[in-house]
Amino acid sequence: MAERMYALAPALTRLTSAVESAVRYKNAPPGLRDDALLEFATRHDRSLLEPLKRFRVLAKREGRDAVVLVCGRKQPVRLLEDAGCSAKLDRHHWRSPEPLPCEFTLDAAAICAGSGSATAP
Repeated sequence: MAERMYALAPALTRLTSAVESAVRYKNAPPGLRDDALLEFATRHDRSLLEPLKRFRVLAKREGRDAVVLVCGRKQPVRLLEDAGCSAKLDRHHWRSPEPLPCEFTLDAAAICAGSGSATAP
């Protein structure tokens, strides 16, 4: 599992950067979430979604920032979570000893302002 998750980290950070850019600079409509936001953000390069196609990928906007969450498709547990404003992957939820529900946990405003913590739980 670790090898697979570490291999997905760069793909997720690229995708999250595209979502962040769509929200911040490309006038993504405010109500877009999840598939609609991902489609809007990757219309220039659909290959950004390819490495994550076996997972459930959720995306949300928080003001001018974005967060992307990767969960299991068969089991709704969160695996990876990333805020678009940070350079590296923010949370490796798969490391948790207990399965965690597929829910967002990052506060993009705090992370992007530099006052939050982007460490693994």
